[in-house]
Amino acid sequence: MKGLGIVVGLLGILELVLAQDGTCGVKFVKLGNSAYHLERGKFNWWDSARRCMALGSQLAHIDSEEELNAISTYLNQLGFATTEAVWFSGFGIKSGAWISLANSQILSYLKWGPSEPNDYGSAENCLGIKVNSGNWFMYDLNCFTEYSYLCEGVSRESAINLI
Repeated sequence: MKGLGIVVGLLGILELVLAQDGTCGVKFVKLGNSAYHLERGKFNWWDSARRCMALGSQLAHIDSEEELNAISTYLNQLGFATTEAVWFSGFGIKSGAWISLANSQILSYLKWGPSEPNDYGSAENCLGIKVNSGNWFMYDLNCFTEYSYLCEGVSRESAINLI
């Protein structure tokens, strides 16, 4: 019986690695040191976060200009309209700080769009990015508005190194 528990545990780890690797039917694209899964459609921020977690990943977290540029290049190839946005891991709190859902830390890199963050209607607490003249910027958006989302997981090489 003890051996069965070990096998089930190992299968759970393998399932997590495969989901993050994209070999379980979910496509992850490697950009830099991370792997990303884009889901185009209509999802609010909360559903987006839940869906990423179900894949064994999390809403993407941008740490640097270099990472934003890599993601921007990828998204530009997909032809997003200026009215579309992509959900990311960031939640605004009353102090004005933005917290990453991915690691519960205050976001250290923010590249806001024009006049952002503005908390329009006192209802914009979730982080998304939108394109403006080919460049992607961060916006505070209403968490219940439906947009696409980007999950971030570990790349296959990173997953193998963790085991």
